[in-house]
Amino acid sequence: MPGWFRWCAIAGAAFVALGCGGDAPPPDPPVVAPPIDLEPDIEPPPEPLHTDPLGPRFPHEPGAFAPSQMELAGTPQEDLANVAQCAPCHADVVAHWQSSAHAHASFDNPWYRPTVDEFRRVRGPEASRFCAGCHDPVLLVSGAMDAAVVRPDDPAAHAGITCLVCHSVTEVRPDGNASFTLDVAPAFLPDPNSAAEVAAHVARMTPRPLRTAGLCGSCHRSFVNEDMGSPHHLGGIDDIGAWRRSVYANAHAERIEVEPPVEQICQDCHMAPEDALTDLARDDTGRVRSHRVAAAQTSLLAQTDPAAFARAQDRLRGSATVDVAAVRFGNEWRLPAESAVAVPGAFAFDVVVFNRDTGHRFPGGTRDLQDLWLEVEVSNGEQVLASAGTEHADTPDPTAFTLRAVLLDEDGRPDLTHMVHRFRALAFDRSLEARDALVVRYSGDLPDDVDLTGLTIRAHLRHRRHPAAMRTLACRATRDARGRAFARATRRFGGTPIDGCAEAPITEISGAQITLGHALPTAEVLWPRLNQYAIGLLHGVQERLDEARPVLARALEIAPGDRARAATHVLRARVAARQGRLEEALAEAALAEEALPGAPPTQRAVGHAYAQVWQWEQAARAYGAVAAMAPGDVFAWRDLARARGSVDTVDPIATVDAAAHGLGLGPRNPDLLRSQSLAVTEGPDVERLRQIFLRYRVPDQQPQLLRACQRDVPECDRDRQPIPEITLRSITTPNSEAP
Repeated sequence: MPGWFRWCAIAGAAFVALGCGGDAPPPDPPVVAPPIDLEPDIEPPPEPLHTDPLGPRFPHEPGAFAPSQMELAGTPQEDLANVAQCAPCHADVVAHWQSSAHAHASFDNPWYRPTVDEFRRVRGPEASRFCAGCHDPVLLVSGAMDAAVVRPDDPAAHAGITCLVCHSVTEVRPDGNASFTLDVAPAFLPDPNSAAEVAAHVARMTPRPLRTAGLCGSCHRSFVNEDMGSPHHLGGIDDIGAWRRSVYANAHAERIEVEPPVEQICQDCHMAPEDALTDLARDDTGRVRSHRVAAAQTSLLAQTDPAAFARAQDRLRGSATVDVAAVRFGNEWRLPAESAVAVPGAFAFDVVVFNRDTGHRFPGGTRDLQDLWLEVEVSNGEQVLASAGTEHADTPDPTAFTLRAVLLDEDGRPDLTHMVHRFRALAFDRSLEARDALVVRYSGDLPDDVDLTGLTIRAHLRHRRHPAAMRTLACRATRDARGRAFARATRRFGGTPIDGCAEAPITEISGAQITLGHALPTAEVLWPRLNQYAIGLLHGVQERLDEARPVLARALEIAPGDRARAATHVLRARVAARQGRLEEALAEAALAEEALPGAPPTQRAVGHAYAQVWQWEQAARAYGAVAAMAPGDVFAWRDLARARGSVDTVDPIATVDAAAHGLGLGPRNPDLLRSQSLAVTEGPDVERLRQIFLRYRVPDQQPQLLRACQRDVPECDRDRQPIPEITLRSITTPNSEAP
């Protein structure tokens, strides 16, 4: 069995090494580190010792509300949907909630109703409990979700996620799909003049999970499986997992931050305090936590709360940044881009998108239903010479790069309207982890009959809540007979219907403009740009990793302090590690350790360097240090379990312990389930662990479906590449022929 485990790891590493083809510019000569001892002077801190190692961990199975993971404690109450009873004491909070996505999570939402109606038609009402656990807990508890039709005149179909849902959650689990326990005993409503009754009310309405990220994560993590129409397990939304891996959750293991952002949980960003006029929950400053739970729901907020819409747009602006990092004429890359001088003929430039302020993936939520795209223009001051993505605001533009996830149906075609029962495989996910970067490469030709003096490149990142196909579906669902019936019922219940045909607002997230030949930035401005560019290039295929070397060499020259030097050395170590240059990677890691002792990313780089050349004992020591310093990072436990399971003499207890820690964060992570299964070779759990791994492994047909998508959908092949390459659309000039 240990040999099988090592074979899997070797095969995986070999697959990565194959990479993808493509003509790359001649790389700079590689930096060759001096020979050093293969045991670097980077002593890992001791791994956590467990007197009682964790045994195998199994995913939580759904109960009475399967396939939803929701569970009940107590007897269902009649007032679970009764928000009005909260308003006399909490008028501000109720007013916030009324405009929120939580209040419009149910069948009154034209972006949700057509997808759940179709799901119910194909899979049946009971299967739609999967949707209801998070979108319609009131319908689920009442049993109305099991009816053949959810009626427009049922108030529960307009309830959404009410006050008593979140404020009655007594337990949360990491599984997702509504992995919470709801205490549905009647709420205690106090006499505001009785301190004892108020205290009892507060105790009832503030259960332990309420102010934790786990409460949000119980729904902001999802998956589908055979119960929902997919023949196998397929992961979906995972904002909680992405947050736990980030610096915002104190998981500082991926890369060194020169200025680490403030640690925050979900509520800190999405429920920031607001001034309150009369709410009895006001603090001493006269504020309450906002219950708008606002994020990127701009289409909804534009209709329900213009002031909240404006605040949401303000928050979106600058959450990610855009930069034009480098320009190439012929085979020569110049960085920063401003240092280049334009000449006619073939040219290219790299645009970098950096997730600066979002504590999870950007975009987050339903990543297949976000419309986030890049627009670029090349001009000479008088006319636009080339562009890409500039028509996307009006119609899907094939030259627009969109940051999104793409799910495939059984024919390998992208599903563009979130019909989850059709999902069969993930084609790619081009959203960005927190503090991660993406490089998009644009290329074209500059004519020789126009003035190229002052050539300017502009890049803009723009966002709209839903892509075109989903906007069309929502508009149709608003105008059909069922949509009109829901609108009438919404008015009878005192609400304002949501119009899926309303023009969707567009938010400018960030923009950049550089003019070739103009003044160069200072080192303080340039270093972060180089750092982000290198982070993006590090995602490239192995054959093209040398493109990051001159960027990192320049960054090291101008690094403003020890943390910046350490950050650069870690990235240089990661480049060398991926190329199998063990000695060079260890030398860079040693320099990073010297500049900033005890940083988890340094140990991760060491672990990756040893793992790439299959020296698993050394890799396990380094990964153990990472897990000890960043215990909330599921990837740390994944790497540690894989390394422990790949050593010559496998310690099954230690391997299972690492896997079980990781599965406590991501219960259906296929890599962890595989490590756990392979480590247990005897005992009563052997077959059960094997079957669980087989159930949750990556779909066998994913490569086949992806090939079909690459063959039939041009953007599918382009956008799945680690560094997508887009050909600019040339603009006809008076003295040139149309291309």
